Amino acid sequence: FNQIKGMVANVLDHGADKTGATDCVAAIQAAVDLVSAAGGGVVFFPAGTYKIMGTSNPKVNGGRVLDGVKIKSGVWCEGEGPSSIIEVDDTSWYAFHTRLTAAVTTSPAGNVTNIAFRNLKFTHSAAGSFVSAEQEQIQLFIESVEGCLIENCTFYGWWGDAICIAPVLASDTASWLSSVVKNVRITGCLFDGIDNENRQGVSLLNGQNVEIDSNTFKNTTTSTMPGAIDIEPEVVATDVIKSVSIHDNQFYNIGGTGGVIGGATPGDMVTLVQDVAIYDNILIPMHLVGLDMHLLLLIHRVHTTQSKYHLSVTRCTGMALLGRRVSDSVESHN
Repeated sequence: FNQIKGMVANVLDHGADKTGATDCVAAIQAAVDLVSAAGGGVVFFPAGTYKIMGTSNPKVNGGRVLDGVKIKSGVWCEGEGPSSIIEVDDTSWYAFHTRLTAAVTTSPAGNVTNIAFRNLKFTHSAAGSFVSAEQEQIQLFIESVEGCLIENCTFYGWWGDAICIAPVLASDTASWLSSVVKNVRITGCLFDGIDNENRQGVSLLNGQNVEIDSNTFKNTTTSTMPGAIDIEPEVVATDVIKSVSIHDNQFYNIGGTGGVIGGATPGDMVTLVQDVAIYDNILIPMHLVGLDMHLLLLIHRVHTTQSKYHLSVTRCTGMALLGRRVSDSVESHN
């Protein structure tokens, strides 16, 4: 990914309130629209707290609605580090979303392209107390995208997923449509769930050429959810998971049922999951990987300590497990 050169729009110039007292969705959307229409560039968030409010309360009604800022092609959202805070109110489903409404079957036509989030902190106004009605409340909801960089961001105390990369949600919000997701990198980020009362740090439902590297995950995932990272193309049979690398991450105090890195696939997928590489990750202490999928899998150079279960893999075609270092653990291999 090369740095986009283009116009810079400061959200304060469009009426954003950096004190966190009032809703900033309209102001941020105006900056995004301006930059995208100009052919791309940066939407800049100076140090401050920017509140994202919604139209209903999902904690009460459990219904998915369209909230948050719609990110568009060519837009990089850039802050000044942890002092640039995007605060998702408990009335909103999302902070940012790409929100396509029609199926995407070819690339890049119809897709959102070349977007980024850098040096921002995402928080939630009411973290904790996870219940199933809250599990779709997501900080970054990326539907069908080609070229997405998420770098040096902090995700703190989310309810659903911090990041969900997914198929297109139909306009009636009742079904999912085909999508094309390519060339995504999540790097140098901190995911802190605070108290394990949330879903995943990253959910990958669809993606080709996806790299998740050099991040720290801690205190994530309630006991009924898969893990810090979930590879689960479960909603559209035409989803594709291919060429995914998860490496050089650190995991601490991860909850869930499926391991730090979990995954499963439905039986009706047109293209089987393939070429997933998991290597050079540090896990203290926890179950490394719980995968139930047809795939080609490489697990290489893993260091885990004080883990009850090191590895559980089922329905795997073509697996290599190389260079493990296990301390004070009882290993389980399927």
